[in-house]
Amino acid sequence: FTTVASRTGLMALVLVGVGMPQVYERAGEQAAEVVVSLQSTHLNARDQDIADRGYYEGLMDARGYTSQLAWAAEVQRPDNWKATMNSEAIRRGEGLLVYELIPNYDGMEKEAPFRTNQWGMRDKEYTKEKPEGVYRIAMLGASYEQGSGVTEEETYEAIVEARLNQNFAGGAYAGYEILNFSVGGYSPVQNLVVAEKKAFDFQPDAVYYAIHSTEKRRMLMQIERMIKQKRAIEYPYLSELFTRLGVKPDMQQSELRRLLDPHGEEILKWSLEELNRKCIERGIPLVVLYVPTTEEINGLDPERAPDLIRILEETGIPTLMIDEPYRGRTADEVQLRPWDTHLSKIGHEVVADRLYDVLVEHSDELKLGASPQTAR
Repeated sequence: FTTVASRTGLMALVLVGVGMPQVYERAGEQAAEVVVSLQSTHLNARDQDIADRGYYEGLMDARGYTSQLAWAAEVQRPDNWKATMNSEAIRRGEGLLVYELIPNYDGMEKEAPFRTNQWGMRDKEYTKEKPEGVYRIAMLGASYEQGSGVTEEETYEAIVEARLNQNFAGGAYAGYEILNFSVGGYSPVQNLVVAEKKAFDFQPDAVYYAIHSTEKRRMLMQIERMIKQKRAIEYPYLSELFTRLGVKPDMQQSELRRLLDPHGEEILKWSLEELNRKCIERGIPLVVLYVPTTEEINGLDPERAPDLIRILEETGIPTLMIDEPYRGRTADEVQLRPWDTHLSKIGHEVVADRLYDVLVEHSDELKLGASPQTAR
């Protein structure tokens, strides 16, 4: 114990010493960069990678962090603050749907009411058969769209649906419905399955897929889960790729990651193109919505966003950029909590504001019908 305590104390003195400007400035540029990283009030790239993986896998561990912000955020997070995939609101899904929301669930998640309808959507009730004269949109997405930590009426999807009905209904259509099929942690692979096995049954006039800069990482994490759980791979492209790569369920996660990571963009592009092909077969337009995360409050993610935008351009799928929804807002306003960067109630409202404006701007192309009034 004495040896450990001595070493810990010595390390603390070293850190305090190098943190003093008069010390680290003499130590050279590299040392100064290390100190700045340690003192940073923002997650560095390594921290964010760990945080993203920890959130989506339910393995958040502050001991793996290097910055004081990451440590402080983890310490503050309550033990009952669970990601959807680890909550009581889910059940085991079939095939590539590793999990899905329980129908008619009524509980709490992240200190807010969490309810689902009879179809397992985080949304109000809808009939499977589309009502006459209604324009119906199937919304695919992940946790931002599902809206953990707010009520289902406060999600940006629900707000936009209400505004469409307030300002557009009575024109080309009697009303508008946006059916929220989003589930926290879902990736393009899961959403491809959701479209085929669930959304298409509701006769949508269009499919909107809300996508984020974290899409590739989230997708690879879910693929790792599929392989570890020995899920049946129903798409020949994926099964042939996994066979060629030699991935096995008994592999260490680090080895799976090493084999899969170089093919992330390829799988992501295939998923989007396959979803688009399935929509075209049914005569349903697919529209991608690029929704920035709250980490992109001062601009798009400089590391991941350009690659995702390039992939979307290569697919040729119509994409609407929901640009700068957080302009004039602070992170504290638009994020759920300091330890959770998902959308707060205000965050959903400002995304809804920007999304609605973009939909109005492109209403002719989207065939939403002429708006009888333009006020929100």
